[in-house]
Amino acid sequence: MVHRNGFTFIEILIVLFIISLSLFILTPKLTKGIVERQDVTLSQINGLLAEAVKQARSSREPAEITFILGSSNVIFNDQRVQLQDGLILQEADVNEYPAQSLEVAIRAYPDGICDYFTLKFSDGKVIKSIPLLCKVRLG
Repeated sequence: MVHRNGFTFIEILIVLFIISLSLFILTPKLTKGIVERQDVTLSQINGLLAEAVKQARSSREPAEITFILGSSNVIFNDQRVQLQDGLILQEADVNEYPAQSLEVAIRAYPDGICDYFTLKFSDGKVIKSIPLLCKVRLG
């Protein structure tokens, strides 16, 4: 009777497949979280959207966040907020329509969704919304 020590080629391939599949699934989730945590503007806009959804749910009316083109100003609840990175908003699309005035209104609705929008800033950064989650990500 022959005794073999070690693993067969098929067993090694199965283990490598399981490891690579795990890395394939986990890597995008881990790197996405790291990149988004480091972006101050992204965090600030996500915070404003969360507050707008909370306000919309309590009042049962859409809440509005207004971005001012050509500046780093945002208006929410009749208060002016300055984007922390000092980025200047150069272009904006809301629901796939380009902004028609200097004020760009984005609405959050009581059911927890928001308008689809894209914001382009002076440093080339593009931020896009995820309407069903009412969050933003880097575009």
